[in-house]
Amino acid sequence: MKRVDVAKNLAEQLFEAEAAIEDAYRKIGVLAQALPEARANSGMASTVGQAAFQAVMESMAGQVQSRSAMIAVHEELARLKAVSPYRAVAVGGGQKSDEPVPRPRGQLALVG
Repeated sequence: MKRVDVAKNLAEQLFEAEAAIEDAYRKIGVLAQALPEARANSGMASTVGQAAFQAVMESMAGQVQSRSAMIAVHEELARLKAVSPYRAVAVGGGQKSDEPVPRPRGQLALVG
């Protein structure tokens, strides 16, 4: 298998894993929103379901740790790539920092 194919396959697997973590993060957030709504809509007291609320928040905390670990995997693979025969293979994409991407300025404008 060519180096470029190996690198692309590994990158694809990494990006899929990162996307799955992000998707789980969003879905747990939706569940966290639904719990108080369900409790209120059912007319139950605010003391009902505390264990479920707590468990959802613990699950979210676990996802935060998982996301952090996956970032560490990504960074380590990037470090290994830089010191290996794969350093010349370009794969990836996406923004690499929390800094906003600057908007281009020019003569173009949105037309409604």
